Amino acid sequence: MYRIEKRYVNSEGESFNDLRTIHIEKIDNFINKELVHCDSDENYRSIIVNSNHNRAFKIYNDLKKTRKDDKLIYELQKRQLNVKLTDFPTGIIVLDQDNDISKIIGQEIVFYNNSITASKYFLDEENIDYIKIYIDILKIIKELLNNNIYYGDIHSDNFVIDKESGIVKLIDFEPDDIEIENMNSYALKSSLYLLKNVIIELCEIGNIKLSKSLKNTNTLTELENYLYDESQKTLKH
Repeated sequence: MYRIEKRYVNSEGESFNDLRTIHIEKIDNFINKELVHCDSDENYRSIIVNSNHNRAFKIYNDLKKTRKDDKLIYELQKRQLNVKLTDFPTGIIVLDQDNDISKIIGQEIVFYNNSITASKYFLDEENIDYIKIYIDILKIIKELLNNNIYYGDIHSDNFVIDKESGIVKLIDFEPDDIEIENMNSYALKSSLYLLKNVIIELCEIGNIKLSKSLKNTNTLTELENYLYDESQKTLKH
């Protein structure tokens, strides 16, 4: 139904060695055979979890759009050894065509079987160690920035939390939302602004009150220190 290759040549003739590529011939046949779990939204036609439950195939809804996943995943995978807190997409999915030019139609991603979005977690769960979750989210973004990866789509639904262990993971790596090797003051300011918005949103969802405002945190380090101070206050109570 599909074949896996560790090399990809795109329509521009660029070669990506060691890029895991899943070649398929017909989308419908692929979906019907591999389907174990399916979800969808405006961007994805389906998310298919294969039988071993730790890999999923994310198929794009609009197949006419030009995808840059080959370059993105290739660059992310080169950094995976140094990035411990985030699991990057593991490969691209291409539709083999008659003219021998494959079309990127999705990503192979890590699947977190027992996880839900952070917003749903804060809505449904009780006795949440919310400061730890905020710190874990901050650590994920800081590690990416330290490895010259700017993730510009920071919001509560792009973090998932394991319902049993409480482990936090970042998902949804779209080429338009990620910059590599282009760190600047904007990336840092944007990351700080978006992280504070996530914390404020999750506090509202979980009906949580922090001891003081986040307004005076002007750097990621200040935000981290704020959260550690807040964790000490919650321990005292």
